[in-house]
Amino acid sequence: HCFGCQKGGDLFTFLMEKEGLDFKEALEILAKKAGIILKQTESKKDFKSRLFEVNLKAQEFFHYILTKHPLGKNALEYLQNRGISETSIKDFGIGYAPNSWESLTRILLKRGFSISEMVATGVGVPSKSRAYDRFRCRITFPLVDANDKIRGFSGRILST
Repeated sequence: HCFGCQKGGDLFTFLMEKEGLDFKEALEILAKKAGIILKQTESKKDFKSRLFEVNLKAQEFFHYILTKHPLGKNALEYLQNRGISETSIKDFGIGYAPNSWESLTRILLKRGFSISEMVATGVGVPSKSRAYDRFRCRITFPLVDANDKIRGFSGRILST
């Protein structure tokens, strides 16, 4: 009970209101802090979990392009010239979106994700036929929430 605002409740409602979470997210955070392992009873993942997976796969793709593929060479040199270390690139999941209209879209389709999931996360933009990549020729920075889930991306365009 808060004597200032007169609100009452349990730990779950406090965390839900303070952090803007739903019950499932609050439960997962509190279980993690208490060292309790939650077992998922459903084998089918909910839509929200699928969207987090899309973002994770996109981040892995961008990071791979930056650190291991020839297409990311100029972007990697740019970051190194700016004093960004390899450790920081790895720790922050920094990546590079190549100057291509469909490179990420094709990869995600091969991984079983739908166009609607890509559009819902913002990594894809709907087109007449399918979708195209939102990020092109950009250094990418994943936007991570308190649960270490990627909510979206920011990008810095590189001139070609």
